[in-house]
Amino acid sequence: MEIKKTGASRTERRAFTLIELLVVIAIIAVLLSVLLPALKKAKYQARMMVDRNNLKTLGTAMQVYLTHNKNRFFPYPDNTTSVLWLDAIGQNVGNVDEVRFCPETESQLKTVENEYNGSTSLWGTSLRPWLWNYSAQSHKRYETGSYGFNGWFYGDANRWVPTSMQNYPYASLNDVKAAGEAPVFLDANWVDGWPQNTNTLPANAVSGTTNFYDTGDQTGGTTERAIGRFVLNRHGRKTNVAFLDMHVDTLVHEQLWTLAWHKGSKPNYSPVLPKPLPKEK
Repeated sequence: MEIKKTGASRTERRAFTLIELLVVIAIIAVLLSVLLPALKKAKYQARMMVDRNNLKTLGTAMQVYLTHNKNRFFPYPDNTTSVLWLDAIGQNVGNVDEVRFCPETESQLKTVENEYNGSTSLWGTSLRPWLWNYSAQSHKRYETGSYGFNGWFYGDANRWVPTSMQNYPYASLNDVKAAGEAPVFLDANWVDGWPQNTNTLPANAVSGTTNFYDTGDQTGGTTERAIGRFVLNRHGRKTNVAFLDMHVDTLVHEQLWTLAWHKGSKPNYSPVLPKPLPKEK
């Protein structure tokens, strides 16, 4: 009996050739090259939104504090009779342990806490929170955070600032002429700072091999470069700022010199920043 040969089964499929596979891989690579920057940008913008919302919450808590304290600002934390500003306004923030951290620094919190030796505070950086170990509260070993307070708002600042600056601090809300230009909380490498519009920044890195914009200024008090505590590469060439009127803005570094830091502030529209500048994000 003769058996007839038939063609290939309809269920059989031809395998991809090497060239076809390479074409598919090339197409995927092109798509990834297009999508990854967009995804990276979207992720960055989401973190920026969280950062700004955190500062908005802190600004709102400050307003509640002022309402409850006859519009007078809290005193400087002197380690024995007062507490850090986070504690002063913390009772007005239900999630203060969350909003105290910029998303860019949260991943380094455990590292910073592990480095703490029980005696010295630790400066923050662009990507690390600061650790402040002077808490007057017996149940706390230290405080941590990513934002700094404009020290000219300490209600008792006149008792310790230099004589030439005695008229600078804001003692109460009544001293502030333009709340929308007066910064209260900012991205920072330390708990607080006393910037002036005449401040300059060091041309060289603070610690030899580390870029200035990654560490920020780490000198104390009302120095000629105190504004550097708020000039960081955390968001590229930008710093998020919460103003006294509770609005939040993202400013390029140069704009920090134009703000009403204290009662004697005069805008400086031509500050000199060291090179190289941080990259834009």
